Amino acid sequence: MIIGILNESNSIEKRVASTPSAIKKLTSQGFSVWIEKNAGLFSNFYDSEYISAGAKIKKSSDEIITSSNILLMLQPLLLEEATTTTNIIIGNFQNSKPHRLIKNTKCFALEKLPRISKTQPFDILSSQNNLSGY
Repeated sequence: MIIGILNESNSIEKRVASTPSAIKKLTSQGFSVWIEKNAGLFSNFYDSEYISAGAKIKKSSDEIITSSNILLMLQPLLLEEATTTTNIIIGNFQNSKPHRLIKNTKCFALEKLPRISKTQPFDILSSQNNLSGY
């Protein structure tokens, strides 16, 4: 199973959907991880760190989108990217309507998870508030 991570298309987005340490956990469980070249650069994660964690660096976002079984992302896909054949997209969809844009794809909006203790490890809202200092 291939997990894909893109360089975020929003020019103001400086985060990346996964860190090298998280990639290492995924690859140790048997997943293949493909990450777009320089996707973590603005977050101070370098391609060499992702390679050391077991990821494969790809130059083309199209190759990642069409080949991945799971796509991890922070910002919603642009309309022209939304014709993907990816089976599952996990990310932050904010106010977008992914079910209207992406056919035959299951989208898991992490910002919609209930904010209870059971789902706290997945709570992207609290984690980002902690980083910004509320």
